[in-house]
Amino acid sequence: MVRTQVEDAALSRILLALGLPHEHIDEALEKMRVDRREWSDDVTDAALCAGQFIYFSPMPSFPISESHTHMGVWASHEGMPGGADFILFLTSGVPTVLEIGFFGFSVPKTILDGPPSDFGFRSVECTYVTD
Repeated sequence: MVRTQVEDAALSRILLALGLPHEHIDEALEKMRVDRREWSDDVTDAALCAGQFIYFSPMPSFPISESHTHMGVWASHEGMPGGADFILFLTSGVPTVLEIGFFGFSVPKTILDGPPSDFGFRSVECTYVTD
């Protein structure tokens, strides 16, 4: 399963926020293979969703500190009244799930297939647990 350009744009920003050097982003993204997707479908229209979960295939290791449990970015988009949160969850420093949420609004599923330039990404302060 292939990630969308929007997902890659969000993941790149998240990995940078987690401290991965820019020159290692493409290599890290290559390791993040999509195992499956789960949509949070709108009950009134199957073409709409309130978000989705992207599960990554297990990886033996990943170049992120094991103390990070999650990190996110927010993005504005003219088709999303509240924007979107992209939150990457990690277990022992290894990405497991990317959650995308739209703040209670349903949007067309195809909106995530659009170009990343349609999104205004911003880093957000995200609490994570350290030992």
